[in-house]
Parts: sequence; C-alpha cells; structure tokens
Amino acid sequence: YYDPKAKYNDNLGNTIKSIRYANKMGAKIINYSGGGLEFSRDEFNAVKESRDKGILFVAAAGNERSNSDIHRYYPADYNLDNIISVTAINQKAKVLASSNYGTESVHIAAPGENIFSLLPGGRYGKMTGTSQATAFVSGVATLLFSNNEGYEYTHVRKQILATTDEIPG
Repeated sequence: YYDPKAKYNDNLGNTIKSIRYANKMGAKIINYSGGGLEFSRDEFNAVKESRDKGILFVAAAGNERSNSDIHRYYPADYNLDNIISVTAINQKAKVLASSNYGTESVHIAAPGENIFSLLPGGRYGKMTGTSQATAFVSGVATLLFSNNEGYEYTHVRKQILATTDEIPG
C-alpha cells in the first residue's frame, strides 16, 4: 500500500507489512513497483522471508536516471536470489532515459513506455516507467509457474533470465 501523502517511514512501514502479508498468504510472486535509495534492514528481512518461503520478488529498478551499480535502489538491489530487478525499455529496445540501469544490479528490461494502465479514480491511460515494465516480467513468471507444476522461484528466475536477448550498448 502506497500513500503519496504519507511520510517516508509510513510508506516503508506499509511496504514491509504488505510484503509480510503476501508471505503469510502463500504468494508465489510479489510484483513490487516502488522503492527508495536507502537500505532498510526491516525491508531486507521481509524480502528475505519471501525468499525463505519460495516467493519470487519482481522489483522495479527505479526511475532516478541512475546507475544502480553505483547508487543502489531498494528493494530491487538487495542481494537476494529471489529478486529480479527490472528496468524499462521503449519499442526500439532502448533503456528509457528516466529508468535506472546497471550491468550488475539490473537483471532484465521490459516494455515500459506509454503502457496502457489503470490510473487513480478507476480511469485508464498511458504510463511510463519501471513499474509498467515490472508487470510484464511478473506476467511471464506467472505463466511459467502455471505451466510447470513443481517449479520453484529459482527455476522461474533462471528460465526468465536465460531466455532474454542482450540489448546492444
């Protein structure tokens, strides 16, 4: 749950509660479109609990126009093997100027420019960013889980990352 009017710590606290709720309810995938520049031990532990419960954590790489190898963005950059960090690309497979990037910290790119999305107030419109890209990767993960009974998050993550195309520099 994200409240744009809440103080930073209130949003972080709600994030941690949401992750723990998904853990408790037996989620297979957590799609997380948000984050920040500060490491949080409590958030890290919640995502680690997700890993311990076998949950794949698909996280937006962020929209700070920054190299995440240098300036970390969390939770996408927690060093846990259940995370897939997702940046956004346009129709020409170019990373969006607004998106975070990194050869070590960002795992995959997906469409994120002018994506038809749900907007506040029950409206629809086009949005751009790593949040939109993250949903595409979560969708692929869902298909892999549903078509491969017995797959664990490690299988799904490996399959997704092994079947991507490299984007030329």
